[in-house]
Amino acid sequence: MEEVIQNQGPEMVPAADAEQQERMRRDVREFVNEFPGVKATDIAPEVWTEVQGGKSLVSAYRGHRERQLRQENRQLREQLRSEQDNERNRQTTIGSQRTDGQRAGRDSFLEALLSD
Repeated sequence: MEEVIQNQGPEMVPAADAEQQERMRRDVREFVNEFPGVKATDIAPEVWTEVQGGKSLVSAYRGHRERQLRQENRQLREQLRSEQDNERNRQTTIGSQRTDGQRAGRDSFLEALLSD
């Protein structure tokens, strides 16, 4: 992972001097330790933009993940609320108004009205 990020990094993060490159290496090591399963290709472009702005890779990625989780949490809450509303409506509705389940007698007026 570290090699992949380092290969990705120079394209996305301009390297200036040896100190900055060392800081980037430390940042990558810290990132690999903090997020071991994350591939460089999984890192969103917004994260690299924040890194270019001076933020650490770990901090930028953590913020990105938190925003994603908040959005996912919001969507799941809305979905749950909708399902609860639907269930509440199902339980409070009186059902179909066409019939109570018993077959009604023939209505000659409606038959005449609906016939060809």
